[in-house]
Amino acid sequence: MSDLAKLREAADYLLNIGKYRYAYDVYSGIYEEIMGALGSAQSGMNDFSRGFLNHNIRTAIEFNNSFTEHAASSLLLKWFDLDYDQVLIEFIFVIYGKIQCINKSEELAGGIPPFNVYNEYLALYTLILYNPDSKWVSYLLKLITPVLENNRFKKVRYNIPANKLDTMIADLAAKIKNTEWEFLNGQLLKYMDISGRTNSKLYNTVSAIHGKKGYKGRPGGSYSGRKNYRYSGTDYEREKRSKESESRHDSYEKNNGFNGKNDEVNFQEFTDAEKSKYFGEMLGLKGKVTKSQIRKVYYNLISQYHPDKVADLGEEIRILADKKTKEINIAFQWLKEKYNI
Repeated sequence: MSDLAKLREAADYLLNIGKYRYAYDVYSGIYEEIMGALGSAQSGMNDFSRGFLNHNIRTAIEFNNSFTEHAASSLLLKWFDLDYDQVLIEFIFVIYGKIQCINKSEELAGGIPPFNVYNEYLALYTLILYNPDSKWVSYLLKLITPVLENNRFKKVRYNIPANKLDTMIADLAAKIKNTEWEFLNGQLLKYMDISGRTNSKLYNTVSAIHGKKGYKGRPGGSYSGRKNYRYSGTDYEREKRSKESESRHDSYEKNNGFNGKNDEVNFQEFTDAEKSKYFGEMLGLKGKVTKSQIRKVYYNLISQYHPDKVADLGEEIRILADKKTKEINIAFQWLKEKYNI
């Protein structure tokens, strides 16, 4: 487990035991580390554009649009020893953690400027709705700019003016209603309630979208993809499993049940064909699928088995969830490398 993930789990623990101020500070520290990395990547791209492409503004813009994600991916891996998708998952839950802390603490709800809180919701909605197409950094940097000083994170600058912020949030609130993250609309309503903003237009709009569902909910991870990449991989419905693969599959199903065991399948012994079949079934892939659909399935599953979902269900369940999360990551990583996702 990376240091970033360990810190996020520490913040989750503090949140679960009611230490909201401390949890918020840890979440904020992780947030600043990630934003600092993104700011460094953005700064490096801008420096290159100014130094080599200064006389062709259009080329500079096209260059930044084409390579921002690659630069960010390399830097995130270097800084956190996590790949692009893993950092995204951690970042989503870090922002979600901050929002939970604010909603559970009158001190935080009253002390943090509403403009900042609304921007947190805007960023979270955006990351959840638009991440499957791998452009989440570009989307985020349009909303929030990390400001560096001496190559270190100093603060963030919010790019959306206040007079447009409510409209953008309302638009995304309507879209997120069709996902398993729709409960975030309830969380937003709760924040506006405890901060005395129930007479606002945004409150009325989100309330109408959310309906009479209350404030509680659990994140699931149903995401909407954007790109329609052609997936040239295995047809998971038609490929036949060998007897050896069948045996391993049965062993996996047996050991993966809620029986308290923590046995692990040795994927290194699998052939590529067996891995393709096995990992496809693990992620629930069927038929010809696109790259964006594979990413969507991964985000859905990794969100369902994320450690903070089962923190209150006992150590045995947590161990099994950790095991499942590890296997999902192994499957997705293999598919990413094989099919250039």
